[in-house]
Amino acid sequence: MLFQDPEAFQKIQLKHDEKEEIDADKKAAELLKNSPYKDKLGNAGLFLKAVDERAPQLDHLLLPHIGNAMVKSSEVTRMTGLKQAAPRLEMAKVDQIAALPLGGRVRVDPWNAKIELMKTKPVALVSAREKMPFEVAPVYLWLSRQTVSQPQNASAAAKPSQTPEQRSAVKQ
Repeated sequence: MLFQDPEAFQKIQLKHDEKEEIDADKKAAELLKNSPYKDKLGNAGLFLKAVDERAPQLDHLLLPHIGNAMVKSSEVTRMTGLKQAAPRLEMAKVDQIAALPLGGRVRVDPWNAKIELMKTKPVALVSAREKMPFEVAPVYLWLSRQTVSQPQNASAAAKPSQTPEQRSAVKQ
């Protein structure tokens, strides 16, 4: 069968039925409650609440090519227990960060195809506008002019048999 890649995603449907998804959510919640991250599940719930808030603008980001969607009609439908146990989402609070900008902690180097997780300390925010959840992280380019250094007397060094009069004639 010959067809293009976008057509393949439309033709092949790999989805689970609703009962399997509910069972998977229950098992995931059980594993999380017994994990080392059990004290930080509020942050994951805050993330899901932030997804809920921005889901209408993020429809292409949240649309899976393979598998079931987590969001239906602009609301997160998976892991609802985690979302309900989370504290209230307050976008105006500077110290509550539910989601980072896209690419905020990942550095992509297009020149050598390397991707690395940046492990820097977070910068203290001054206002709530600086949080930018799900926004594209700003990119600051540093451009400089590349100069080729050539010696002043390159032509003189290349032709040592020339007299000073011949060199001055070449310069003119």
